[in-house]
Amino acid sequence: MPRKSKYADYITDWERLIQAVDNNGNTLPDLSTQVTALTGVLTEIRSIAARQDYHRAGLRGETRRLRELLTAGRDSALRIRSSIRSHLGPRQEKLAEFRIPVLGRNRPASAAPVPPPPPQTPTE
Repeated sequence: MPRKSKYADYITDWERLIQAVDNNGNTLPDLSTQVTALTGVLTEIRSIAARQDYHRAGLRGETRRLRELLTAGRDSALRIRSSIRSHLGPRQEKLAEFRIPVLGRNRPASAAPVPPPPPQTPTE
């Protein structure tokens, strides 16, 4: 998964994750607690982002809280993805829908191992 650097990247990723979990709710374990936590984080992030736009003077405190929420959101998303990976298995193509890397996919065939050169004997 590419590294995220902007709040919008996290928000988009988490919204897609929540949507994918909602679309596949009948095939996944109950993730409602984690999804609710992540939804709450998203709601608060949107609220803080709106306040940041309105009040640039108090930016430091809001930014600190936003960073705390991003950490909480990353943790919630990690828990959700871990639960999904655990439920579906690490090799299921369905994982790609949740933006989870699929184990053993798209790997080039390994070349035959090269035998070591024969030991050299000293010549006198």
